[in-house]
Amino acid sequence: MDTVLRIRDLQRQIEESLASLPDLALPSELEGLRHLPMFGYKPRVTVYYAAESGRKRRKVRETASASYFDGGNCELTINFEPVEEPQDHGIRREPVGIAGETVGGSDQETAMDQLLEELAKAEARRPFVGLTWFRDRFLVAECGHEWAGNSETVRSLLDRAIKQQLIRTSRVPNPNSPLHPTTAIRLNRSHPRFRTDATAQMSRFNPVRIRGGSISDTVLDDRN
Repeated sequence: MDTVLRIRDLQRQIEESLASLPDLALPSELEGLRHLPMFGYKPRVTVYYAAESGRKRRKVRETASASYFDGGNCELTINFEPVEEPQDHGIRREPVGIAGETVGGSDQETAMDQLLEELAKAEARRPFVGLTWFRDRFLVAECGHEWAGNSETVRSLLDRAIKQQLIRTSRVPNPNSPLHPTTAIRLNRSHPRFRTDATAQMSRFNPVRIRGGSISDTVLDDRN
């Protein structure tokens, strides 16, 4: 078993740490890191050899030992890539499901509906719903759906819901650490997905003009 820390491992660890920033209670000196685009984006870290005059910058091999990373001889770049929905280009890609199984399109939408229902339950019980608490505690302890036991699936569902604006995020005071706000989530009830059938029917209602006078005039004439 390879126990040597590789450049690829170093890059992945930094990426995972950056992705965790929204859920951490950061000291005031690091609050500026919250401006990094976390929601809807994923960090990509690459280690390069330090640029030399007149020469193209070269990446350090990902299989090289992490000891090659030297602040004096290497450069580290961080890019934030949009989290995009998988598209078919002749190859069918399915989202990862429970224990490595695949989840079809209809099952994925069902899981999304269930996730939103669980968030509605949590909102009814608390003044605000913390993202970390909801993801790591509420869904694991109180949600009976199978997908809730797979952290990768839960993260994927939450990321997609936030990107599609089904769920809104905000910063709220943390009661356990007042100086360090926490990330809260809530349903975006103005999203078309939450419109009831009655609301949809009302939006399709168009008044029909009929011949004759107004109803008020007709009522007055009858009274006379």
